[in-house]
Amino acid sequence: MTSNVDISESKIWPELVVKVFIDIMVDEATKGNMPNGVFHSRVWNSMTIRLNSLTKRSYKSPQLKAKMHRLRANYREFSLLLQHTGFGWNPDTNTVTANSEVWRDYLRTHDKAAQFQKKGLDHYKLLGILFNRSTATGVLHHSSNQDPPNTDEENELESQYLNVGSRVDVDNDSSDDDIHEVERTTRSGKRSSQMNDPKSKKKCRSNDMGEALSAWAEASKAKAEQYKVTSSRMSDHSITKCVTALEEIEDVPDDVYMKALEKFMVPEWREVFLAMSSDRRQAWLFRL
Repeated sequence: MTSNVDISESKIWPELVVKVFIDIMVDEATKGNMPNGVFHSRVWNSMTIRLNSLTKRSYKSPQLKAKMHRLRANYREFSLLLQHTGFGWNPDTNTVTANSEVWRDYLRTHDKAAQFQKKGLDHYKLLGILFNRSTATGVLHHSSNQDPPNTDEENELESQYLNVGSRVDVDNDSSDDDIHEVERTTRSGKRSSQMNDPKSKKKCRSNDMGEALSAWAEASKAKAEQYKVTSSRMSDHSITKCVTALEEIEDVPDDVYMKALEKFMVPEWREVFLAMSSDRRQAWLFRL
């Protein structure tokens, strides 16, 4: 059942406007204007002006910041769901696959994930370019240049994410000198004894942690390269570029303008439109 909050949100932030906003953020991020996952005041002001110009609306910077926080919270919620055993995701249809029992068990402790039962998170891959690093590392702090989550719901999601995020086991044994004999059962069924030295245990954990961090660094590097290529391709035929080109055409009726924006939701149409000459673009518009 759709709540009044959802209806209000969709009126203030229609789907097309959200896509344009995400494209703008990705564009700024790929330019290097999102250091440490933070947009500074100058960039926020620039993005607000761009969004208002492209969508003919009158947003304020705080509205954009609040929307970004909601997008980030949804991204984390959806990422947690996909990491849970039993869930799958079809990016082509944007649907989550899981049996009813898996859903029932998961929703007992993650009730906000119910929004993804019928439809997954829109623009998940694009949002990953913006938020994937903080999700992977668990770094959820807020800079003084970035507003904290603006709703109780977002604060709850932050808390929930921190509680179920990556954890490192700490050896609480206060006696480093104690050596315990541990009896183990081998695969053959025979029992063997080994000396369990807490110092060796800690050293082993340290080595494992170092190897895990190295593996994570390599994976992050590979993802960064992938995102760089993906972002470059998207920026070449972005909605922002299409709308900018559309604005250069004079006397476009409002209904034709909106039909063109709907076409721009499809990457292939964006590529075709930008490849056209000015005359061809105008002819194409008035045949929509």
